[in-house]
Amino acid sequence: PDTNAVLDGLIAILRESSPVMKQAATNALGRLLGAANESGSPGADLASIRVEAGDLIVGGLNEADLDLRLASMGALGEMRYERAVQSLTDLFTYHKKGPEAMAALDAVAKIGHPGSLPVFLAQLDHRDAQVRRLAVEGIARTGDTASMAQMKAKMDGDQSAYVGHALAFAKAWYKLLHRDMG
Repeated sequence: PDTNAVLDGLIAILRESSPVMKQAATNALGRLLGAANESGSPGADLASIRVEAGDLIVGGLNEADLDLRLASMGALGEMRYERAVQSLTDLFTYHKKGPEAMAALDAVAKIGHPGSLPVFLAQLDHRDAQVRRLAVEGIARTGDTASMAQMKAKMDGDQSAYVGHALAFAKAWYKLLHRDMG
């Protein structure tokens, strides 16, 4: 019963003007709503709170404060908030490199929306191993069989330890997804 009151309080903080308070609420909401999302189907109350909080956090992507923007990207990824995919993808495309680009791509990879597959596949040739790692993880989270095969063929010779770990994650995630489906 106290969960909704806590979430409502955090959402109220998102509407305040202090970037530090907004960042703290954003981080807390990302973790709480991400954990709730992982634990199964949320009830109608929690689903509507998630949308309200998620949309406010998407608004944080446009804040002047860099730390708040990065926290917003991280929270949206933790929440796997699909309504943010286009905004996050646009930020990645706009920045191309640096902390904002990486945070945006990380969030998109954590969300793992099938509509992001072209973005992920395009990054498999990127010179930065961290970008390739995120692309592999994003493809894995979509569970798309054709893209997984394409990724595996392209990435098997990659020498980066980051990519190697991501490929191991992708293999395990794919098996888990398809075991649950079958």
